[in-house]
Amino acid sequence: MPPQPDLDLMPFTLGPEDAPYACLLIHGFSGSPPELRPLGEYLAQHGIRVEGVRLAGHGTDPEALKHLTWNDWLQSASDGLERVSKGRSKENVAIVGFSMGSLLGMQLCAAHGEQIGHMVSMSTPIFFRNSRIHLVPIIKIMKRWHDVRKLGTHTDPEAHTRYHSYRRYPLIAVDQLLDLMRVTRKILPAMMTPALIMYGLHDSIIHPKSGRYLYNHLGATEKELTWWGNSGHGVPFDTEREQVWEKVLAFIKGEA
Repeated sequence: MPPQPDLDLMPFTLGPEDAPYACLLIHGFSGSPPELRPLGEYLAQHGIRVEGVRLAGHGTDPEALKHLTWNDWLQSASDGLERVSKGRSKENVAIVGFSMGSLLGMQLCAAHGEQIGHMVSMSTPIFFRNSRIHLVPIIKIMKRWHDVRKLGTHTDPEAHTRYHSYRRYPLIAVDQLLDLMRVTRKILPAMMTPALIMYGLHDSIIHPKSGRYLYNHLGATEKELTWWGNSGHGVPFDTEREQVWEKVLAFIKGEA
């Protein structure tokens, strides 16, 4: 019998069903919906319908990631977009992606831009600080699993309690993440959705050149790159999280 998911890691839907604005929240690699739930609750309190998806193989058992590709993760996000955008005009639908979730969001924007009015990208992995990650396609043959010793640097000492991710995951899944990064870099010029790009200056996982690369290569003419001076990788749940939430809300409503 497969392991039963922890109810705390389940996907969530918040906010009034008839809200004019709607937002899809996409968590990161090996993570789960609770990473973005506080942001979702904030948006819902301000009259936005929120769908927090759980990507295939996440929030259950890391063994599940051994049998999936990034296309499976994309399908989870696509299903969420279909639910949250139904009956709403493009201008009032937004995607907010954290880390790998941003890559999936950009894939959706490039393929279904007619449904999406705004894209918020947080801590998007374009380049990693540790270049050895690109050896994974070779290493995975000899070493099948990676045990997480540190969840990245955050300025809030309690931030790790809001980072709901696997403590170990198969390297074959990391290889899928790298492939998703490669294909997403290729489609950036096709992403015309207005974009808000955010990174933490204390991010110990993603190289800061990712931000400028993303800004320069996005096809969108409406785009903004914001650096959070007192945040690490977990921009939506680190020290400046409430200011981040406020900026996301304003952007979704076209007030930024």
